[in-house]
Amino acid sequence: MGDISQRLIQPIFWPANWHDLDPIEAVWNRMMDYIQYHHPNLGGGKQRTRDSIARS
Repeated sequence: MGDISQRLIQPIFWPANWHDLDPIEAVWNRMMDYIQYHHPNLGGGKQRTRDSIARS
């Protein structure tokens, strides 16, 4: 655990036998929260893509 805490990795704790818990969903949620917090101007990707296609 020492190496993990040195790398600022936060473990995700949840019950070992939970029938509808998908671990990758927890990872995606953490990633999205991080990106939204550190890069708030990245929203609207779909619309920007549509606008770029319309301009080309």
